[in-house]
Amino acid sequence: MPKLLPYQLEKLWILLEGISGIIPSIPQKTDLEREIYAVALEQECTPLELIQAWKADPQAQSLKPILQLLTISETHFYRVPAQMQALEQEILPQLLERAAVKRCLRLWSVGCSSGEEVYTLAILLEEVAQKMGIALGQWDIEIWGSDYNFHNLQRCRQAIYKRWSFRGTPEHWKDQYFKALHTTLEPSFDHAWQVADRLRRWVRFEHLNLMAPQWPPLPLSCDLIVCRNVTIYFNAERTQGVYQRLAQRLRPLGWLLLGPSDPPPNEVSVLHSGLKRRFFSGAVMWQYRALNHELKHELNAPSLALESPSGIRIPSSIPPSIPSSHLTDLTDYNPISLEQDALDLTETQQITPESTLELEVWHLPLQQGMQALERQDWEVALLNLRQAAFLQADHPLLHLLLGQVWIRLEQPKRAKAALSQSLLLLSPRDHEEPLGWGETLRVGEMREAAGALLTSLEALI
Repeated sequence: MPKLLPYQLEKLWILLEGISGIIPSIPQKTDLEREIYAVALEQECTPLELIQAWKADPQAQSLKPILQLLTISETHFYRVPAQMQALEQEILPQLLERAAVKRCLRLWSVGCSSGEEVYTLAILLEEVAQKMGIALGQWDIEIWGSDYNFHNLQRCRQAIYKRWSFRGTPEHWKDQYFKALHTTLEPSFDHAWQVADRLRRWVRFEHLNLMAPQWPPLPLSCDLIVCRNVTIYFNAERTQGVYQRLAQRLRPLGWLLLGPSDPPPNEVSVLHSGLKRRFFSGAVMWQYRALNHELKHELNAPSLALESPSGIRIPSSIPPSIPSSHLTDLTDYNPISLEQDALDLTETQQITPESTLELEVWHLPLQQGMQALERQDWEVALLNLRQAAFLQADHPLLHLLLGQVWIRLEQPKRAKAALSQSLLLLSPRDHEEPLGWGETLRVGEMREAAGALLTSLEALI
């Protein structure tokens, strides 16, 4: 059989990189060349004819064993403890709290290899929920795993693992989340453990080539995407392209977790994807936030005249107002949740009098929060009103509306704190003073509304 010449091999490596995005390493090239000759012998053609066929059809079955050699299947449960602790102590509790109304979560492990990472997410989710006193039986939970290697996906679906996969894993995991397999019918399963059925019911697996123009029907709105040790095999351009596509699959304030060795999103990716770096103890994560140009587009759209459930009318035209410093009279009250669960403008987008867009940026989450109140979508209302309160901390209406949402979510202590903050902001102002939005809404009307709500809370606290 004729051998491939060096220049032909170089063209082959370029072809494989174009199909998979993965740059073959020197050891991989040796294995790949050997496998190409084996496949050509099986197909009864020359290696050059085989390559031409792959150029014409990148989905050819004969190409699959070649592409499998490009992936490295090295992983284990609870990999990189600092990142797992950030998920366990910070991110997953936040996601569970935020999803408490809709009871819906979507997590995705990109490049899941043999599946240990996917099942780690399932275990951590169950553990965190138990600590928070949340029963997940009636929740709509999907944890997706995707990989380029078909053989890996078969192993994922079996969910059977041996001792090496448990290195560095908490001691109780094998007893609590797995069942031991001891059988003479299948010797390869001896001294192995299979993931418990109650966790496997959450999990889905799908083949994915990150370089494909169209991705399969994976979750479109993820709360958390984990993509670790994947982009280290891509060139810089493809890496940043993947980050931008993944960001499009995140829900607002959703999280992206990369591996410690993965290159971070660059300035262009941050600008176009809305990813914001967050620091935790020993770990870095990326959070999706709204973009200024997206906000500007929506703020230029026709605004709506909205009415809150308490009957307070909100005019359709809301003039800008420069936020003052945050009040500290109620030290236990903070409308923003863990890790500033809102649009974070503190580092690169400081609000200044010279910036008209940034002066108005709080109007959009306010209007979206009011719309959510109208349709009784309390979770979305809470999210947007927190964003507005972060940007415009000294407007009493925002805290009044947050108090109403907390009442609906059966959180009377938080509702009392928000309503008290509203009254505190109203206290130095005249009863007949308009709140800066024309003559429609006056201080006295809002003071009466907040007082009535506080009175109704007394029996609940």
